Amino acid sequence: MGFFSSIGIWLEKVKSIGVIYTLSRLTPEQLSFITVDMTMKDVKDNKWATLNYATGHAITGWALMEDSLVLLAAILLRATPERTGLVFFSIINFQAWITIITELFELDEEFAPFQRRWNKIFERIRAEKDDRDRLAHNYIMSEKVSANPLGVPIKIASRIDMRTKSRKAIPMTVDQVLAFRTRIDAIADDLNSLIKDMSEQMRGAASASVATASRME
Repeated sequence: MGFFSSIGIWLEKVKSIGVIYTLSRLTPEQLSFITVDMTMKDVKDNKWATLNYATGHAITGWALMEDSLVLLAAILLRATPERTGLVFFSIINFQAWITIITELFELDEEFAPFQRRWNKIFERIRAEKDDRDRLAHNYIMSEKVSANPLGVPIKIASRIDMRTKSRKAIPMTVDQVLAFRTRIDAIADDLNSLIKDMSEQMRGAASASVATASRME
C-alpha cells in the first residue's frame, strides 16, 4: 500500500469516528439533551462527580491531540500512521515526541515553510504538559475534607509528593480543568489544520512530479 493511500485511509477513519471528537467536547449540560439512561442532573448537583467528569473530559482531549501528533510525525517520516504510532507510543517520554517532531522539521526542506507554525504549537503543548500530568496523577479531594484549602472539590498532589514543583502547585478546580480542555481543543484544531495543509502540499508536489515524468517520456 502506498504512502498516500495509507494516509488517506487514516484520515477517512478519523472522519468516520468524528462523532467521538464531537461528543468528547460536550459539557454535562449539552450531554443531557442526548442522554437517555443517565441523569446528568445528578452529576451537575454533585461537585465531586463534576470534577471527575471534567478530569476525564480533559484527559480525553489530550489523548485525541496525541493522535494528531503521531499523524504529523508520519507525514514528516513518510511512513504509515500505524508504523509511526508503534514507535511513538513506545516512547514513554512525551517530551521526546515533540522534540523528535521539531528536529524532523529541521531536516525537511519540503516542509520548512510550516516549521514556524509548528514551533508555536510546540510551545503551547509544552506549556500544558505539567497540567496534563497533574490531571493524570493527582487525586480529587472532596470539599468535605478538613485539609481542603479551597472548600470545593480540587485536584491536588499526594501529600507524600515532596517535589518542589508539586508542593508549589495551586490545586486545580473544575473551572481550571475545563479551561485546560478548551486550550487543548484549540491546540488540536491548529495542529489538524497544519496537518491538512502539509498533506495537501505533499500531494500537490507528488502530482506535479508525476506530470513532469509523463511529459519526459
